[in-house]
Amino acid sequence: MPLTVHVEPAKDLVYIETTGIVTLDEVLQLVENLSVAGPDIKGRNGIIDASRAAGTSLTFDSVRRVSDQVTRVEEIFRGTRWAIIATSDVMFGIARIYETLRMGKSFDVRAFRSRRDAESWIKESKSVA
Repeated sequence: MPLTVHVEPAKDLVYIETTGIVTLDEVLQLVENLSVAGPDIKGRNGIIDASRAAGTSLTFDSVRRVSDQVTRVEEIFRGTRWAIIATSDVMFGIARIYETLRMGKSFDVRAFRSRRDAESWIKESKSVA
């Protein structure tokens, strides 16, 4: 899964774009990289754009592992919103599983089919968690 991570300070936003096949190991590595970048991203909303992903090998159990890994470093995400853009049915389903696993946690996650809807949601006020 080639990915790019950009911090856009003017928009107070972290933007991540995925391409290729999304795998568990690469997503776990992304979480680790974000935790190391903590001071640069702490308190910033984020958009994960998976609209160009070619597919995924993620399963329910692997998405749960990702959620558990995020829980270990969730302080950097506290009070933020993270939108996942997924246009394919498979990627949208995986994003919805993650959204469900993160409900009621310290930051909001929501899956979207379009960039416009994701950006609109991100621009709303930050989470109150």
